Amino acid sequence: MDFLKLLYFSTIEKCNLKLDFMQNKTLEQVYNSLKKSREDNIGYLNTKGLMFNGKVVEAEKGNFVIFGLCDYLKIMPDDRIKKAAIEAIQNHGINFAVSRAYMKLALYRMAEDALSEVFNRPVILFARAALMHIGALNALIKEGDAIIFDQQVHATLQNGIAILKSQGVKIDIVRHNRMALLRDKILEIKDKYHRIWYLADGIYSMYGDPIDSKGMLSLLDEFDQLRLYVDDAHGLSWTGKNGTGYVLEHFGYHPQVILTSSLGKGFGAGGGIVVCPDMETKERILYSGSPLMFSSPIEPSMQGAIIASSRIHLSDEIYEKQKNFKKLLDYFYKGVEERQLPIVNKDKTPIGYFPTGQNDAIFFMVDYLQKNGFLITAGIHPAVGLNNTGVRIQISLYSSENDIDRLLDTIKEGYEILEREHGVSIERILKFFKK
Repeated sequence: MDFLKLLYFSTIEKCNLKLDFMQNKTLEQVYNSLKKSREDNIGYLNTKGLMFNGKVVEAEKGNFVIFGLCDYLKIMPDDRIKKAAIEAIQNHGINFAVSRAYMKLALYRMAEDALSEVFNRPVILFARAALMHIGALNALIKEGDAIIFDQQVHATLQNGIAILKSQGVKIDIVRHNRMALLRDKILEIKDKYHRIWYLADGIYSMYGDPIDSKGMLSLLDEFDQLRLYVDDAHGLSWTGKNGTGYVLEHFGYHPQVILTSSLGKGFGAGGGIVVCPDMETKERILYSGSPLMFSSPIEPSMQGAIIASSRIHLSDEIYEKQKNFKKLLDYFYKGVEERQLPIVNKDKTPIGYFPTGQNDAIFFMVDYLQKNGFLITAGIHPAVGLNNTGVRIQISLYSSENDIDRLLDTIKEGYEILEREHGVSIERILKFFKK
């Protein structure tokens, strides 16, 4: 059972479980694994210096070229973004500590209006993606509805699911990206529930594989009661008109689809958004989404950054950035093929996942990469299945072709050592990733 499901089930069954952290075996397993990742310098690292240029990070063990950034188009360090954030602080302070149910800054409305222009639909802005899912799901899903979610759907969505579970909403889970299994579950419950919501990611954050858009569109056509609630956090900006992302590029403005996203990745700012099909949906979320009433609003600095980034997305500059980024993606995937490296997903997305098997193998690989000057984000158990650990690479415009060549050469060397000295069979490991 992977980490997301462990957290999910430990949350929704909390009324029936003793949640003493150190006595709960599930959470004890999570604690021990993540504690070891910190001790082995895989996770919970801190930068050492006060400056960061986006490419070389000074950490506790030395300086590293980082391949773990989600700012795919290198928008965050843009002087226009920083200037807009600074001006917003100068004009409005660091926070406007008033519930949005009473009042919000004009800047907030301007940020939402700018985003609405980018997406050509009403947009509602939340301070964080996790709060967005809690608010939107609770506002949209009604009595008599059911939820089915992909087993790899992002943890921020599962926070919202857990609350709905506690309220008695029917919840089910389906194996990752298996549309045939999803169809079976829909047929099983379609006569018992009014609407059936499928919760998924546009680009899944661990393996980098996209939602099966063809299979999903077929199901949406087959079942009028089916709704897709999708988070396109890793699909935003680097593709699509105005950088509106992977989901819109493949689904369009489908009447049965609710699109959400984080702005803290490719968009180069922060916060979470729901792209609403109409103003009625926006108002329903606005007036029913508790995080919009009871949590702090998004900071003025981030509101300014969102407006500045929206202007970039509305200009031809976004297409030049996309062109350069896709050229780099092509170079990366061509390099993977030339070196005959195993990769879980061959779709050209910003996330590449190289399998290593169990935790001992990924601990070795991360250490080997660090010794050669690279910092990556790893998939370790129980965040992934016991035999599904791997090297998670994120491509961004911070990197050069030379950086990619050196990284892939190092990964290849690491695999050769694993096989020669540790008896790790990559062919056997790949069997655990078959659908």
